[in-house]
Amino acid sequence: MRLVQEAYKDYEPPTWVRPTVERLLASVPAAYLSKVQAIVLTDAASQNPGKTQRMRGRKFDRRACRGFYHPQQTGSAASIHIVVDKVVAAAPVPFLLSFRLFREHLLADVLFHELGHHLDVTVGSAARGGEAAAEDWRRRLTRTYFRRRYWWLRPIAAVLLPVVTWEVKRRRRARRHPRSGD
Repeated sequence: MRLVQEAYKDYEPPTWVRPTVERLLASVPAAYLSKVQAIVLTDAASQNPGKTQRMRGRKFDRRACRGFYHPQQTGSAASIHIVVDKVVAAAPVPFLLSFRLFREHLLADVLFHELGHHLDVTVGSAARGGEAAAEDWRRRLTRTYFRRRYWWLRPIAAVLLPVVTWEVKRRRRARRHPRSGD
């Protein structure tokens, strides 16, 4: 049985979703995924109505969430559900989804967060439990993935960042002190 499964009701996902999730999972050590039965790619229409479990004193509408972690229980193994239509809709600028880097970042954010819940239960975390632990794992897994896959961006960023910073400061100064007589 394959780890990544698809279960859509009323949604046709972009063709890049499954390969991106598989690529992200390939970067995770096998020991971290050993007790996860499935990563289910689904849509909001497939979610049961109602609220999530109480988190930090609040409950959330299940159909508004981008992902869920279902821990191992008697008779069922752990699984992660990614609500693809909600993830894709969360892209700040849809045009950016044309680039693999941004697609991977969008899905990594949700996938690694939900995997972080699993790792908090099975491995533990440096952060306190719950959402803080999931976010800690998300940051670690995301950093590892992007540093390995996009290592070549670091030298480019090291050169471009000072130039961009200088230009931003120059424009701010120009707005504060407009030249007279122009």
